[in-house]
Amino acid sequence: MANERIDLTIAEKFGLLLPTCSVVENELHSFIKSAQQYLFMFTNENELVKNYCFVVVKSKLIDRALAEVSTSDIPDRWDSLKNLLNLKFGDQINLDVLIHQLQFLNEKTHEDLLNFIDKVISMKIRINYRIDADPMPDPQKQLYKLNILKICKKFSYQVHLAS
Repeated sequence: MANERIDLTIAEKFGLLLPTCSVVENELHSFIKSAQQYLFMFTNENELVKNYCFVVVKSKLIDRALAEVSTSDIPDRWDSLKNLLNLKFGDQINLDVLIHQLQFLNEKTHEDLLNFIDKVISMKIRINYRIDADPMPDPQKQLYKLNILKICKKFSYQVHLAS
């Protein structure tokens, strides 16, 4: 075992494709999703490869994300790092509150229709990020997303009537 050579070439090449994460705007969700996909590709590898992949993920943290991780107890597992990033930089508004805000989003008087549509889309994206970051079971996530889709269809009907 001591003389066994481990090839990290594939892990290294895929690691180069990972985006950096400075936790600006909605970048966190995208980074977490990419990192999870990357780490999942190597779940059946030996511990050295898995540890290497985790180090690659941590190396993609820059600016505020890097500063936060550096000043905290440095997480040694993906779940710990993901939870820390979500806690420090994720959307902290309760999911049900966000959904309520979406349901009662109204076009303001003299508001450009495109601006209103943009607000609906932005809110939907924010809610989907929040759902994906939540540790709830996948079937529950799917129910939430289905309900969000129904709410957004209501808006598309309103837009159709307005045009």
